[in-house]
Amino acid sequence: MKGYYSKWQKVDSIPELRDNEVHVWRVVLNSGSPGIAALLEHLSEEEIARAERFRRHGDRLRFVTARARLREIIGSYSGLSPRDIRIGKHERGKPYIAHPEGKHPEFNISHSGKLILMAFTRNRRIGIDVERYRSLDNATKIMKRFFSREEADYYRNCNDDMKKSTFFKLWTAREAYVKAVGRGAAVSRKDIPVSLLTDGRQRTLRTNDENQDNWYFFNLDASPEYEAALAVQGDGFVTMFMEL
Repeated sequence: MKGYYSKWQKVDSIPELRDNEVHVWRVVLNSGSPGIAALLEHLSEEEIARAERFRRHGDRLRFVTARARLREIIGSYSGLSPRDIRIGKHERGKPYIAHPEGKHPEFNISHSGKLILMAFTRNRRIGIDVERYRSLDNATKIMKRFFSREEADYYRNCNDDMKKSTFFKLWTAREAYVKAVGRGAAVSRKDIPVSLLTDGRQRTLRTNDENQDNWYFFNLDASPEYEAALAVQGDGFVTMFMEL
């Protein structure tokens, strides 16, 4: 497969998450988004207190919306009330469902600007990252510090009008991987072995982790002003892209 990996489907309800599926959800904050008061009903007391500490309304709305939708989707997958779910973090920083006990989906979440992306699967690790385009005066220095020589050479040889999108494609892919294995993992972005299969602006990345499991990285067509990537462990999965 080549190109951007997403055709977003508007759905009325949350479908079952099967063992061979990866579900990616998109939430766009706009004037039609639910108000904070309605969303707070899904949050824990700790999350509500955290939301109250945000000074800017936009930051508060993004946090509350992300947490509420995350709980809503997990609750549907697991047959739980959204507010009964307790979300914890592993020692490496990766979020997981800490309560109640049981077999729950693996998940990851990312947000930037007015865009929230969430990824869910079962029995495999997963990570997702989204970044809004912004000016970068130090992109070359960042490439030398965090990226492989192959990627740095590819970036340097890009046309000037492609450099920004190329940088964020590579950055979000590697960030998605680090989030999938846990930010505290003993892994350097520069040392992640990847091979690039390029087709104009689109690319697929594939790598092996310490256990020689295949990892697949996909650029996502999240929104014109954003770049996003999905990292999925293992083979034999089907990906669905949805929004409520």
